[in-house]
Amino acid sequence: METQMQKKFETEKGEPCLLVDGYKFSESKVLKKCGNIRYRCTNKNFSASLLVDKDAICEFSFKKKHENNLLTRPNNLIRQELRNTEKDIQPIYSDIKLWRKCMYDKRRKNILKVAKSLDESITQLFDSRENITTNSGELFCHMEEISSEVVFTCQTNLD
Repeated sequence: METQMQKKFETEKGEPCLLVDGYKFSESKVLKKCGNIRYRCTNKNFSASLLVDKDAICEFSFKKKHENNLLTRPNNLIRQELRNTEKDIQPIYSDIKLWRKCMYDKRRKNILKVAKSLDESITQLFDSRENITTNSGELFCHMEEISSEVVFTCQTNLD
């Protein structure tokens, strides 16, 4: 599937934008070496970027949201992305540092903290019991209330 530019326009602030496949891309930066322009998608749920050279799209890259890879170390994800980039496009160290910081911050928000007491661990387990499921999507952690016993099993095992 080849990506085609549908429309080129300016925002109210006068910044250049592109419309590609129904998504709006705003200009991010001009690359010094080759003079190409990097555009980023303005939709936060669709992490994509374009590399444009004289009104033609040279490169379209779509990156998964790192929320899907929370258990993988951010340094490993960054290293993997750097291996996959073209050799003539060199990211700046400050950009890599910013990516790493953002990924670690996102991990810190989404991954539970290590409980320091038994009460804390029971409360965390009770709060996340709906998210603890089997591969087939069955509920795996059963607790009626915080003070009740914890049972780890699925409904098919109980039948």
